[in-house]
Amino acid sequence: MIWLILGLALGFLLVICGGDLFVDSSVTISKQFQIPRFVIGATIVSLATTAPELVVSVTASVLRDSGIAIGNVVGSAIANIGLILGCVAFVGVMKLRFKEFRLRFYWMLSVFAILVLVSLNGILTRTWSLCLFVLALSYLLTDLYQVLRGDHKAAVEREAPAENVQISSGKAWGLFILGALLVITGSQLLVRSGSQLALELGIPSAIIGLTIIAVGTSLPELVTALSAVKKGVCDLSVGNILGANILNLALITGVSGTIHPLSVDRITFQYSYPWLAIFIVMFMISFRHGELKRRTGIQFLFLYALYVIGFIFIR
Repeated sequence: MIWLILGLALGFLLVICGGDLFVDSSVTISKQFQIPRFVIGATIVSLATTAPELVVSVTASVLRDSGIAIGNVVGSAIANIGLILGCVAFVGVMKLRFKEFRLRFYWMLSVFAILVLVSLNGILTRTWSLCLFVLALSYLLTDLYQVLRGDHKAAVEREAPAENVQISSGKAWGLFILGALLVITGSQLLVRSGSQLALELGIPSAIIGLTIIAVGTSLPELVTALSAVKKGVCDLSVGNILGANILNLALITGVSGTIHPLSVDRITFQYSYPWLAIFIVMFMISFRHGELKRRTGIQFLFLYALYVIGFIFIR
């Protein structure tokens, strides 16, 4: 038991260090290529911070544990909005232009709606999983195309300068890779230690995936978001949350389901899907006025607490 607790502590420390490196290096990279921070956050940073979810869900799919594979994805998406966005808004007011994020909000909503529709019969087939994977690639390629066309240059010029971020371009790429390695290693420690503790208590794998593992694999997004807000680049943190959710629901589910068809259990479909829909709608409404206040952050945290408590009554 003591080794599991130490594993959790070490994993958390690695994730914190990695998330801080992500922010500093990403800001420098965005300046180097004249790419808005929210685009960097929604693509490059999101790909790195969702690596733990990818590793966990793919491993679970290979082992034919659909409960953890799909539960981790849906639970992480809920945690990204309810827990992470709630914590970030509680720390300080987040201001941004909804127009610049609008397309990504619609991407997230569309991918979620498609996931629900294709799993109505309780099975996510290889064919539909491959379609989700193609959607994820389309999202990433669309961003790449817009960057190459220079569509985001006006947004770069409007960005407020980041605080205390001065790194050379070469060092930024090295720190980004180091941050990715720290985050992936730390997340694995968190997930393995946390899931083992939960299994010893006799908790079903679906609930483990939707709660403990989901929160554990979402810690990179939490640390990255808090660090970004602290350094005055909240647009990067919101972009990361949006991008992470799109990649969770499309890329990771697509890869996992292509390896082996996933069974969507009753808890996920009847309980977690509706909760995710509520959080997505609240997310979109909250930013329509250009800022997310502490009061809204408290509401997100309260709803997330209700979501977790609800598992006590549906076991």
